[in-house]
Amino acid sequence: MALMSDNPYVVFDGGEYVVLYKPPCMHSASLKQGETGALSAWCGENFPGFLAVRGKKAVEGGLLHRLDYETSGLVFAALTQRVMDAMLRQQEQGLFIKEYEAVAVKAAAAPPGFPPRPVPCGGLPSEGGAVCVESGFRFYGVGRKSVRPVPPSAGNSYKTEIIGLPPEPDLGFTKGLSRIRLRLVRGFRHQIRCHLAWIGFPIRGDALYGGEAYPGTLALKAVRLTFTDPLNGDSKDIALDG
Repeated sequence: MALMSDNPYVVFDGGEYVVLYKPPCMHSASLKQGETGALSAWCGENFPGFLAVRGKKAVEGGLLHRLDYETSGLVFAALTQRVMDAMLRQQEQGLFIKEYEAVAVKAAAAPPGFPPRPVPCGGLPSEGGAVCVESGFRFYGVGRKSVRPVPPSAGNSYKTEIIGLPPEPDLGFTKGLSRIRLRLVRGFRHQIRCHLAWIGFPIRGDALYGGEAYPGTLALKAVRLTFTDPLNGDSKDIALDG
């Protein structure tokens, strides 16, 4: 997986938008106006006009999407309203593609509240292979801190494509750990984490979804964004170097 930094930085500058690196253990968006410490606050300090952009929530400024607090990687930030509006249309049309890399660990059973594993479910794909997991979601537990899969329905259907990757011996992998890539077109909170736990392979370090205890951060990183440049129509494929 790609190297991590403790601070946000610009991966790609598109003039009226930027693709940023969000470090682990940083919130994507502030909960209220004027709050500091989140990626949205950092953007407001560094990019004039960012906080004036209106998307899904006013407090998010020009953030097109979020990453979980524990997840690191690429985030798209619009710096003008015309870019935000164009990118929201791309999202609705399934043209904004997000890819992640993760380390998954084989688990004996899913945490409480999960339905039976999807059938057929042969586990993770081998190197170069791919499987797709699809469901709707419901919030679960005290404080709605996690989610659980439910049958897909109109407006509540999300797919996670799981692609097998070769192992990296230098990471000290042991038996039962697998390196995978994941591709999303439409995302829900904790989607990847929930889907992997459902099929019996939670992410390393993800105690909320049954992953083994591991020192350090959640082994999940957003590594690639694919979209059409809203200013000139060019195809963009922005990857996180590692």
